[in-house]
Amino acid sequence: MQLTTLDGLLQQADVVTLHCALTDDTRHLIGAEAISKMKPGAVLINTARAGVIDSPALCRAVSEKKIAGAALDVFDTEPPPPDDPLVNTPNILATPHIAAYAQEAVSEMDRMCADDLIAFFSGKKPKNALNPEVLG
Repeated sequence: MQLTTLDGLLQQADVVTLHCALTDDTRHLIGAEAISKMKPGAVLINTARAGVIDSPALCRAVSEKKIAGAALDVFDTEPPPPDDPLVNTPNILATPHIAAYAQEAVSEMDRMCADDLIAFFSGKKPKNALNPEVLG
């Protein structure tokens, strides 16, 4: 494995998959300039947050065959309207952002919630409290 920069990764990768938070630093991290550095046969996958990609730039790049395609399960508007270019551009695969709804994931979330309820009512600190500062 070799450490590289984002530019280096974009130039070399056949598949670029995004898994980052949406912050001021990552908003439109992948825009026209970044996409122009990708290989023509590359595919972009975003399962992070919609704002990490400049959607119009992605649609243009795929339509103009600057990259081979994209797969997305996050959109600027959820659910995307029927006329959203992201769901109507050939070579862009659009799926709902529902990976957490797999049977195994739902079962694990249920177990974690039950464990935290038991901990709380036993006078212990829950592991997954959203606001642990109020627990003391």
